[in-house]
Amino acid sequence: MVKACLCLSLLLCFVCSGQSKAAGQKLIPNEAEYSAFLLNGWRAERPNVLVFKDPFCPYCLKAIPKLELLTDYNVYVFWAPILGPSSQQRVAQIFNCERLASKKVMDAVVLRKQPNCPSSANPNLRHLNDRMVDNYQINAVPSFYLQGKNVSLAGLLKIQNARPAINGVKINWQTFQLMRYSDYYRSKNLVIYIPQAASQDIDQLLTEYQPEYVFLDKAKPNQYKPLLKCDKSDSSCINRRLKEYNNKTQEFKLLMGKAIDEQHILIFNGMGQSIQLKI
Repeated sequence: MVKACLCLSLLLCFVCSGQSKAAGQKLIPNEAEYSAFLLNGWRAERPNVLVFKDPFCPYCLKAIPKLELLTDYNVYVFWAPILGPSSQQRVAQIFNCERLASKKVMDAVVLRKQPNCPSSANPNLRHLNDRMVDNYQINAVPSFYLQGKNVSLAGLLKIQNARPAINGVKINWQTFQLMRYSDYYRSKNLVIYIPQAASQDIDQLLTEYQPEYVFLDKAKPNQYKPLLKCDKSDSSCINRRLKEYNNKTQEFKLLMGKAIDEQHILIFNGMGQSIQLKI
């Protein structure tokens, strides 16, 4: 049942939680039919997250920048105009766009402006959107669903960042995003640490062990610049991230303590167990 919408001073209207459970099975979008709703592209190995928003919900607007952190999911954004005529009008304007979760659309929503989309409304996309909103019986926004199960944004981030302890240490992997080499669901191993003295080809090691996180010691990052995620001609970006990369590698080495052996390449698998390779 819809709970009352509390209008506070400053005319901010918040929809309270109290979402009723939809009867029957929850629909899960597929990439072929719902690609226009995708925020971050689609990959078969990632689970699906459905995000329901009203363009005039303050909490929804605050959550939009955080959606970019949901890198381990296929994120679909659907529009539920539950806050009245203004929301309904803005959602109708959004459906003049070809992609309903594009940067243009999301930036316009954050600024409380009409997105500047030249195309005409697509009735099929609106039908697909409303079908999802009705199926999930959305009466509270923002709402997040992981494979049909109601979750919070914080819960999604917690699931995404959940990794086994390594060397007895539970690591906050969010602080090591620069070292991230591949997605969690595509990786064979969690970590590879390659010391300065290692002579093995880095590309070959990464191809063979497919780590999620890569730590290269000392001069190694400068020898393998793709990990820095900078344009080859952007020296400012390269220098800045080299410094950050080296600082984070030293932080990781301190966390690992005696597990780091400069005469071995260190690998932690998906269970947190360590493997050493002689250099």
